[in-house]
Amino acid sequence: MKRAHHVRRPEEFKALADARRIKVLGWLTREALTVTQLAERLGELPATLHHHVKLLEKAGLVRIAHTREKSGILEKYYRAVAERIVADHGVGVLSEPTAIALDAAAGALHAGLERLDKTRADAAFTAMEELRLTGEQVADLALRLRQVLETAGTGKQEDGEEWLAVSPLYPVTAEVA
Repeated sequence: MKRAHHVRRPEEFKALADARRIKVLGWLTREALTVTQLAERLGELPATLHHHVKLLEKAGLVRIAHTREKSGILEKYYRAVAERIVADHGVGVLSEPTAIALDAAAGALHAGLERLDKTRADAAFTAMEELRLTGEQVADLALRLRQVLETAGTGKQEDGEEWLAVSPLYPVTAEVA
């Protein structure tokens, strides 16, 4: 296994844009596991995790480490392609699931800036706020942001222009005076 894998391709950033896949990748950087073993560790259904593992595999972030026949069934053990996942945008090397997600968001922003249609840069929209939220409010906001992003551009590609939306939401420490 490589020590580090550098995330550069859009499909890699897209695969890292889901909290469940980040958790899966976190486990698979530590050890080779079957989808059933991952499901047990994460408290999820194997069928749900199978979908996420396949997306990570298609993006080139995990691969089959080895197989084993057990009771006539071929078990596939998946493993991350590297011990660490690195988004090449100058933010750094992170390996904890939340840090990987934030690193991927920063990388997606960086990659998006390289693709920015400079003739239409004035159409870009940015919003950034420091918020004080309860745990319930955080969960509600995260759900609403996810719903907006999942439903916003579901039309046919030829129906509109390509846009990039990245929406990290994370806790911060109090600002040092």
